[in-house]
Amino acid sequence: MNSLLQVLKEYNGAIGMAAILIFSSTLIFTVSSFEKSLQDIIQPYVVLYLTKLQEDESINYFVLENFGKKAALNIAVRTNPELKIEFPKDHPFPLFFDNRISVLAPAQRIVSALPPGEYVNLRYDCTIIYQNDENRIFAKKQIIDFGYTKNLLFSPSPENRIAKNTEKIAHLLEKRS
Repeated sequence: MNSLLQVLKEYNGAIGMAAILIFSSTLIFTVSSFEKSLQDIIQPYVVLYLTKLQEDESINYFVLENFGKKAALNIAVRTNPELKIEFPKDHPFPLFFDNRISVLAPAQRIVSALPPGEYVNLRYDCTIIYQNDENRIFAKKQIIDFGYTKNLLFSPSPENRIAKNTEKIAHLLEKRS
């Protein structure tokens, strides 16, 4: 025990310096990690997804939405294969993806209706490229597959129409009783 105390007395400066170096490097790592986490929390977060509205179940809607805390700038969306609206049938045209979207504020979304067409039988590889107000560029890859929409409860399949109409008839009969 005495020898340990003797060593500590002789090398107390070096031990103190080592402790300070370890503490300061840990502090720097913690602060930089916290800073990166904070930047990730407040960045724009743009997502592309499909939805249907219960009011009009025959149409799919493509939604481009910013779920982040900051505005997304200069947004470009590319799909492979190219997604085109087939209306009118003889002149299909690309969705809003041919143009850059200059600003998409937090919680803002752009909705594009997709009338029925052959696109529902395909799978699309999508790339969303955008930047934040500090010119940091984000690239996000997604896959959009319309296959699941055929099985949604409110899809326009004949079985679902029959079920809905039966439900409406039941409600009308209940009101008359």
